[in-house]
Amino acid sequence: AVVSTQSGHYGRVGDITVQLRERTWCIFSNADNKESVTGKGVVGQEPVLAPGQCFQYSSLVSLRSSAGHMWGTYLFEREDRKFINVSIPPFLLVSKVNEPQV
Repeated sequence: AVVSTQSGHYGRVGDITVQLRERTWCIFSNADNKESVTGKGVVGQEPVLAPGQCFQYSSLVSLRSSAGHMWGTYLFEREDRKFINVSIPPFLLVSKVNEPQV
């Protein structure tokens, strides 16, 4: 497996506080392998975001080739207990396997 870094950054626009509850990712490697991952929050956290706040994180993805792409959704819970699905458009994944270790 090839490991690629995936960074996430999302910010709040709007006038209500939300909490990230779940994420779903579709990961596609250039070796024609597609996998889905669903779980609570991101990187072990379920951050609460007030209007104007943002949250940034980094994580790793295993690929079966040197490149691929992924896309998905975040599920947020509003203060009134209603849920909002937010689509994450596709973005490129490129292996860091040949980069020097820091």
